[in-house]
Amino acid sequence: MSTNIAFATTLIPPATSPHQQIVAIIDLTQERALELLELMNEIILRASVSSTLFRMSSFEPNALYVPAYALTTLPEPDDFVVLPHDYAVTAITPIKLATQT
Repeated sequence: MSTNIAFATTLIPPATSPHQQIVAIIDLTQERALELLELMNEIILRASVSSTLFRMSSFEPNALYVPAYALTTLPEPDDFVVLPHDYAVTAITPIKLATQT
């Protein structure tokens, strides 16, 4: 069993219109949630003895990015929303990221 959670995102440059805002939705299984918690705990331990900045990858394999207006309840910054169990993604459009040369 898995749970869909929605996270606010940060756009650079900042969104100038509500239709530009996007939300990340992650389909979390219990196993993946435990993996992420372990990673966060490791970062906390490392950060307590270092001034280095740590960042978890934003390329979560179970993440989808959707327009914010597609959700009835939006997550607050630095928070998340658990989506209803009947929430379903009806279509996925793959994206191709441009590589810099």
